[in-house]
Amino acid sequence: MGGPDRPAAPTTAPAPQRTTAPPAPATRKPTPAPTTHPATGDTAPTTAPAPPAGVIMAPSGNYYRAGEFCPEADAGLSTIDAQHRTITCKLISGRDHWDY
Repeated sequence: MGGPDRPAAPTTAPAPQRTTAPPAPATRKPTPAPTTHPATGDTAPTTAPAPPAGVIMAPSGNYYRAGEFCPEADAGLSTIDAQHRTITCKLISGRDHWDY
């Protein structure tokens, strides 16, 4: 193909092979040490303590507060609020409310 008028086709060296680094080993986050109370040395609980038995809690997991609406199913029942005061589900102004 390369006649006297045409230069010879350039020869190309094979492209160098790429080397890839081996994948980095999977790393795990260290588990945090439990919190320790400085005075007693006790470790703090990882979850909130459960409410006392028989306490009616809101669906959100919080204590009810006086003045909040209460479910009709709780009408006439009593529970405690976050300050451990007794509240009762009473009919007030045509709707059931928690009241002292």
